[in-house]
Amino acid sequence: MPRRSRPAGRDHPMAGVLTGGSVVASTHRGSHSQTEGARPGTARRSVMRGPFASPVRPRAPGRAHPFGRRPIDPSGALFVATRLTVTQTYDAPPAAVFALFGDRAFIEGRVERSGGIDPQVVSVDTTPDGLTIVTRQGIPASALPSMVSSMMKDDPVTERTEQWRADGDSYVADFSVSVKGAPASLKGTMTLRPAGAGSQLDVVGDAVVPIPIFGGKIEQVIAEQVRELLEDEQVYTRERLAS
Repeated sequence: MPRRSRPAGRDHPMAGVLTGGSVVASTHRGSHSQTEGARPGTARRSVMRGPFASPVRPRAPGRAHPFGRRPIDPSGALFVATRLTVTQTYDAPPAAVFALFGDRAFIEGRVERSGGIDPQVVSVDTTPDGLTIVTRQGIPASALPSMVSSMMKDDPVTERTEQWRADGDSYVADFSVSVKGAPASLKGTMTLRPAGAGSQLDVVGDAVVPIPIFGGKIEQVIAEQVRELLEDEQVYTRERLAS
């Protein structure tokens, strides 16, 4: 039977697959592929780009994800942080609350009130540009879930840093909570702004523990510990504002 001729301008779907006894990757107008050269008798490799591109290989462990700033685990999966959000309200205006936040005696009382092991105020630095507060305290391993405490050799020690600055009639801080000797941290922002006749403190942060399998569970523990700490601090702050 005579072979039908194909319409002009169209390529056979297998065009170029077998050429001179060698395997050659075909190039179609819609594929946006590029064919790399090869010697006769060898396979040519087609590098696909565009909508038909093959999935990107997992990146090396510990390297930054191409679309994020968080590390990835050995399987190539992106570690997802656990979000913390807390909102507090006070009857005093932001300036009065911020003045209390920067008082060393208040900070010492707040840290002691929160408890823990050897709570201490590391530093309180006031500059024309703002205020930096660093506090430290230990957490009894016995107070943590067994899954977390089993991974700790000693009682974990947390260090909290707040870097405050004025922003109009509001105050904004970059804050972080790190766990000494462990790949765990919580970072975010604190915003103290006017709210009616008083003020409102909004805290937003992300807990990150780059440990496969158990990391997410530990993040939840850290976020919950910080949430409870902030709730205790709110009670203490209200008491001091009312005194």
